[in-house]
Amino acid sequence: MSFNYDQQLLRGRVCLHPAGALWGLTALGTEAPRQLNAIKHRPLSQSFIYLIPSWPLTEQLWQPLPGDPAHPHHWATLLKTIWPAALSVIWKTNPHNPLTTTIGAHQHHDIALRLDDHQAAPWFSAALIRLGLPLPTTSINQTSYSPLYQKNDIIQFAQQHKIFIPAEFYNHNFIHSTSPPLPSTIIRIQSSTTYQLLRDGAIPQSQLNTWLQSKRRIERIDK
Repeated sequence: MSFNYDQQLLRGRVCLHPAGALWGLTALGTEAPRQLNAIKHRPLSQSFIYLIPSWPLTEQLWQPLPGDPAHPHHWATLLKTIWPAALSVIWKTNPHNPLTTTIGAHQHHDIALRLDDHQAAPWFSAALIRLGLPLPTTSINQTSYSPLYQKNDIIQFAQQHKIFIPAEFYNHNFIHSTSPPLPSTIIRIQSSTTYQLLRDGAIPQSQLNTWLQSKRRIERIDK
């Protein structure tokens, strides 16, 4: 089934994709940001978090991470220890790599990347690997409305906007709750030893502190 998913993306369709307990929207190519922002009624220049299938893509999309790569507390070493996880990380875009243009991210100074754990959706992980490209991800909603997380609401939204619904969506174990599952935690790398927490999310702050402060001597700043 995931081969059909690849084909839908390659044809320019906006598609649903699994993101842990949530589902999101994605698309492929230079027009993907415009397509997604149009559906969400956001400014066409709005940036996205990009899902990546493996670490090497960070080296193409990001400028060199700050600090000495040989140092045991370097960001690359840290993130390889943490990922895959529901942690989105922002750092400076590499403007010299054509891949940033291919995915429509070249106009942004920074780019957010995430290497997710897709154990519950191996078909999507396989699709990411086959495509070999970052995919933008965003919540299923329009600006000023809460993200959709109930099955029937998502189906209605997808049908309204002609969004591709993969067959695996119908087999997903949806959580029946009055509040949505938590999105990814977002941090921005500030320097070789500091970061800024931009959004609390699925990675609890206590766990984030353990990873980033206790183990790697990385400090949070609130600026």
